[in-house]
Amino acid sequence: MATEVEQRGDANVIYVVENTYRMKPEDDEKFAQHQVKKIIKECLERRFKGVSWEEKKCKELAVTLCDEIKGKVKELKIPRYKCVFQSVVGEVKGQGAYVTSRCLW
Repeated sequence: MATEVEQRGDANVIYVVENTYRMKPEDDEKFAQHQVKKIIKECLERRFKGVSWEEKKCKELAVTLCDEIKGKVKELKIPRYKCVFQSVVGEVKGQGAYVTSRCLW
């Protein structure tokens, strides 16, 4: 709650105002995780079907894949969320991979 003091003649008037921000989204504004997973799966299957490893080709594919997924998720018009997309494409040769990321805004 916020308070505001106003001087009126000899008296002080104190206004108590409720906060207008919301800590949680409304029921119809919740993140549609199942819809986003479906979009990601469809894009991955379509983009990688029959693709063999070529470094330059896969580098471009990773960027276009993120752009495509981002565009389709934005079409859902889910309010109050900031979406970050990251893709890593690598050749499978039996090795392991560790990927970490950090975001700050």
